[in-house]
Amino acid sequence: MNRPLTVSLTALPLGWLLLALMGSAASMTAQVTATLEVDKSRLLPRETFNVSLKIVNFSGQTLVFGEDNDWLQLEIETETREVLTPIAEPPKVEGRFTVESSIRATKRIDLAPYYALDRAGNYKLTAKLYVKQWKRALPVKPVKFSVFNGSILWHRTFGMPVKEGEPAGQPRQRRYVLQQAKNLRMTTLYARVDDGPGGRVHRVMPVCAMVSFNLPKAQVDPRGNLHVLCQTGAREYNYSVIDADGTVSYTHLTLPTKRIV
Repeated sequence: MNRPLTVSLTALPLGWLLLALMGSAASMTAQVTATLEVDKSRLLPRETFNVSLKIVNFSGQTLVFGEDNDWLQLEIETETREVLTPIAEPPKVEGRFTVESSIRATKRIDLAPYYALDRAGNYKLTAKLYVKQWKRALPVKPVKFSVFNGSILWHRTFGMPVKEGEPAGQPRQRRYVLQQAKNLRMTTLYARVDDGPGGRVHRVMPVCAMVSFNLPKAQVDPRGNLHVLCQTGAREYNYSVIDADGTVSYTHLTLPTKRIV
């Protein structure tokens, strides 16, 4: 499920403006910086992969971006320098926005729908930012991330209910998969919605932090929704409902403390 790109603009502190004025003798391009940031540096295969490009403008000019799909070009390569080919097409980054002087802008995009990050390993994300007004590209420092496999705890294939107005026929099947992934601090429960082994992955998303001494409970209802009960603490639970498109709703539960008479 593709999400629209978002751009946020932020006025910079006065101190930053003074620093920019002190460096006015530098070249124009040196007054515009761009950096890449990722929400998570360790991902499960096909997990949502949110990337932010942050542009800081001290050039004294208002810069225009997003008038076409060429102003920002993203590339992912493996640790052996193999460039990954997008699944269908390059990420869509078109959408005009302006960045005034002394303003910081952030462009966000989910790269998961565009790249089949299926294999565990280390990767590098690079970017080329083209300033059309100056007819030149600006350097962007690459970021590294890794993909790792989680342990599958449960899976269930189900037939999707026929929606109103759809003709009856051979039922479409999808699969829910629950898997856990461990890092240094905690174990996280993830849910994946796919078309079965080797099929299309629709979405991978974290459900909750889970304890190691109690496995989650899962069940698919007649509407094709997945219900998950996951213990997150001594008396804390997370109850989640996930639909066939990967939309999640959460409810936090706390068991009452027993009174000692």
